[in-house]
Parts: sequence; structure tokens; C-alpha cells
Amino acid sequence: YATNVSGSWGTTTVDSTGDTGYYTSIAVGTSGAAYISYYDNTNFDLKYATNVSGSWGTTTVDSTGNTGQHTSIALGSEYISYYDVTNGNLMYATTALPTVTTGAASNVTTNSATLAGTVNGRGLSTTAMFSYGIASGLYTGTSTTQSVSGTDVSIGISGLSSGTTHYYRIVANSGAGTSTGSEASFNTSSAPVAEPTPIKETLTVISTNPSNGA
Repeated sequence: YATNVSGSWGTTTVDSTGDTGYYTSIAVGTSGAAYISYYDNTNFDLKYATNVSGSWGTTTVDSTGNTGQHTSIALGSEYISYYDVTNGNLMYATTALPTVTTGAASNVTTNSATLAGTVNGRGLSTTAMFSYGIASGLYTGTSTTQSVSGTDVSIGISGLSSGTTHYYRIVANSGAGTSTGSEASFNTSSAPVAEPTPIKETLTVISTNPSNGA
């Protein structure tokens, strides 16, 4: 790595492990920290280096087969495009977590509801689910898990207590990590009051014959 930010050129060895540093791409953040993506020709891996902490650190981003050529990096979170030599595919990697929004509950009954939300996987394969419970911040139940296609998520839950406030939030997971949405709540309907069981009574009729001439 070379820079003349001080007024004269200085160089630093970023990674000297094996034969590495091919197909480099660099981006510089607003703080002046540098971010580099590159190909490790010894291990055939996509690698990443940054000095954001004040000293250089390196990370293997993708080590599946022969991958990581022709890299290009951009900032926001870090985003890297690269070529997978083994499979002949254009690939994408990011540190950006999914963005999530907890939506409203619908189809609420005495013991079930449909929970909704939105998820943006930021280009990565992402799954979503809901955590829920009857105390705020304490989630003892989980819904089924759904693969995110588009952004909308809708999952039904059942086995709930009637006439009770339930709290829930959406949870999304991708290769970059896990994101949780804000908490929302809904009230299940109260169970109908059971009709009282009729009390059986026995009516006894006593019949008397009047006396003649009475």
C-alpha cells in the first residue's frame, strides 16, 4: 500500500503471506482509512484488508474453491464484487446486515395471528422469522423460518393464549449476520363465555281424589 497523504510517498506491506495481492481494488473512507480487496494466489481466496483500527488487518472473505479474482470494492458497509473461477460466476460479498421492519399483526383470533414485516437482505440470501411472547422484551416462542423473496414477510403463529397481549419482532439472518426489528404487539380475542349447563330438576305431581259429595 502506498500513499502520499503526508506530502511524500510512503509504502507499507499489507499482506506478505504466500503469493498474494492480485486483482486489487481500494476504497478510502471519510476518516482516511483504506479498504482493499484482493486475490490470494497461493490459496485461491478472496481477501480483504483495512487499516481502520490504526494498523493493517486482513480477512479471508471467501475460500470456496478458486475464487476472488477481478475484485472491486465500495464503501457504505463494505461491498465487494469478484469472479468465482471454479464455477465461472460473478459473486458479491458484503458486511451489510439485513435491514428489517416489524409490521402489523392480522387475522388475529383467540389463539392465532399472522405476523408481517419487511426485510432487505442487501443482496445476500436471507431468512426471516418472528420471535414472540407475552412479556415485553421476553420472547419465548419462535415462528417458522421463511426464505426471503422480495421484501415482504408474512408468517402465521398459533397456540396463543386468548385475551392476552402478545409482543413480537421480526428477525432476519444472512451471511453478514442477524438483524432484529423493533417490538410490536397485538391482543388475542377473548374466548367466548360458555353457556351454563342447565340444572335438571324433577317435578313431582301429587294427585288427590275429592271425597264424594264434597
